[in-house]
Amino acid sequence: MKEIRTLSALALALAIGFTAHAATQGLPSTTSSQATFGITGNGPATPRQVQVLNVTDVSFSNSTRAETNATDPGATMSFCVIDTYGGQVRLSVSTSNNANGSSTHPWRIVTTDNQFQLYKFVVTKAVVSSVIGLASPGSSTLTATVPVDSVVTSSASCGSGNVKAHIELGSPMPESLPARAYTDTITVIATPI
Repeated sequence: MKEIRTLSALALALAIGFTAHAATQGLPSTTSSQATFGITGNGPATPRQVQVLNVTDVSFSNSTRAETNATDPGATMSFCVIDTYGGQVRLSVSTSNNANGSSTHPWRIVTTDNQFQLYKFVVTKAVVSSVIGLASPGSSTLTATVPVDSVVTSSASCGSGNVKAHIELGSPMPESLPARAYTDTITVIATPI
């Protein structure tokens, strides 16, 4: 029994002896008084994460006409950009049809026999439809910043999407697409700012 008490007392002494950052109060003194305290901090339980959700394929048909600006309907896809911290997110959007290095017409849908139709690619905020990114003719990558007021913090908050992509047939504006199958693949990369 004495041995168990000794082990219990030793365990208690060890537990107390290893208490981290115990604050000590200063003692009264006529020359100086010293107090100490520890500082600890815990980061978030999960690190900051960004995600792009709810993207869908976009199709043009012969009934789809060229649009005049980004606010017109047409080929539009709403999607969701999530930042678990609710901060700004940078989107880098690129086209796969620039594989041939065309700096003049990178944004285009292409047939297997290399016929193409240019298109304009615009990214807007979903609610206000203000433009946050517009693909320039000489660049195969579009960069857009999704502002804090448009970012959601979870997939449950996505609703019908917080960002829109508008794809508009460009110049020369066809009355209809010629009888061919045109394709392009768009890649969207989200990065926290």
